[in-house]
Amino acid sequence: MDGNWLNGYREGRWELVADMGQGVSFEMHSTSGYQNRNHGTYYAIFRITSSDLDRIDYSVAQVHPDINDAVLILVMRSETIDGKTLSPDDFSDDGRIYAEKRFPGVINRIKNNAALWNFQYRPSYLMKIAEQLAP
Repeated sequence: MDGNWLNGYREGRWELVADMGQGVSFEMHSTSGYQNRNHGTYYAIFRITSSDLDRIDYSVAQVHPDINDAVLILVMRSETIDGKTLSPDDFSDDGRIYAEKRFPGVINRIKNNAALWNFQYRPSYLMKIAEQLAP
C-alpha cells in the first residue's frame, strides 16, 4: 500500500511553483487540485525535486477555506529519481503546518488549481489517503 496514492501522478505535468536554487525545484501536479464542496477545503499534490541529491519529496497539501496563511501536509514520502523508496508514507501530524511566507503564493496556486480541476468526486489520491487514515 505504501506510495499507492501517487499511482498515476508521478508522471504527468508538473508546474513550477518556486525555483529554490542549487538544483532544487518546488512543483505542483497540474491536475491534482480538488475542492471539497461540503467543507470547502482544497487539496493538491506537490513535489520537491533535488537533482543533486537524486531525491524527490512528494506531499499532499490541504488548505482550509478560512485560513490564508498556512498549509497542512497530510502525507509525505521521499523517493530516488528512479522511484526507489527513501522514506515511506508518513501520515503523522507532527509539525506539518507550513506558513505561506515559506512558499509565497502557494495557497492561491492551490485554490486556483482546484477551481480548474474541480471534480464532483474525490480524486484517487484522496480516496487512497482516506483509506490509510480511517480507523
